[in-house]
Amino acid sequence: MAPSRTPARPWRGLGGALAATILVAAGVTSVPQVAAARQTTTGSAGTPTAGLSEPEAVAAARRSGRSVEVSRLRSESSRVMATPQGSLVLESYAAPQWTKGHDGSWRQIDTALRRSADGSVAPVATLADVSFSAGGSGAAVRLPVGGGQVSLSWPGVLPVPRVEGDTAVYESVLPEVDLRLRALTDGFTWVLVVRSARAAANPALGELRFKLETSGLSKRARSGGGFEVVDASGRPVLSAGSALMWDSSGTISPEQAAGSRGVSAFAVQEKRDVVRAAPDLARKAELSTGVQGSDLVIRPDLALLRGAGTTYPVVIDPWTTINKLRWGYAGSLN
Repeated sequence: MAPSRTPARPWRGLGGALAATILVAAGVTSVPQVAAARQTTTGSAGTPTAGLSEPEAVAAARRSGRSVEVSRLRSESSRVMATPQGSLVLESYAAPQWTKGHDGSWRQIDTALRRSADGSVAPVATLADVSFSAGGSGAAVRLPVGGGQVSLSWPGVLPVPRVEGDTAVYESVLPEVDLRLRALTDGFTWVLVVRSARAAANPALGELRFKLETSGLSKRARSGGGFEVVDASGRPVLSAGSALMWDSSGTISPEQAAGSRGVSAFAVQEKRDVVRAAPDLARKAELSTGVQGSDLVIRPDLALLRGAGTTYPVVIDPWTTINKLRWGYAGSLN
């Protein structure tokens, strides 16, 4: 991508591609301030190193003949590099690339899940300190945010999860219905996957109730549907709109995949993708959500869930609206 010479600031949520590179003549010249001065950063081996100012980084780059980061200017989605020629290069990304650890050092964002000592699972490094249940009757999701904590619980006992990369899969929370919790850069998603028509006929799917609890925070309805969680000052820290559900229409059937290795491999990938996002040709329904006491209540579209033309699996996503609003890290709401 050719360098842009227009000042820019970092932003979130539009994807992972490099958004802009800005060249600025160095010396004492300053790159537009992309973040407050950072006192620590992370070297290539992941170890904390002292933060470098712009003049220090320029001097180091000239001595070494290689680009050196102005580590005090690192932010979640940008960094500044000093070149041996004495210029400063601002690399700004469309999505966050780094997050600060508890020790103050920067880490590359990694949504892959790892098991903790207590059996729970959590992403390696993200903007949200989210964790998922080890199984049992406790909260399925815990998310510290806004000076408090939000927890969500499935109305039953969860099995020990199977980990698939960034996703914890709780199999058969109802017969042939899986709960899938996926870590995102700045939050998480939560979906129910109804695998068959027999599973869809379960009366328990007529109304879904998830316990939504807050500590140090409060819940309130959103105008236009959904709800939000606010901190003590009334500032929204989490927000959820209407739910969305979809079927697997338009994907390759097992019969179509048979006899062709290439088509079969594509069908396997489609099966993985359908639980993450609605296929283009999927049948979809937007669902209203509401909070009743401590319960988040969702009523699936039964015509889609159990219709004669429905293709399974059917996915019910409580946190997604048509425009893909999802629960996330408070910073993504700004």
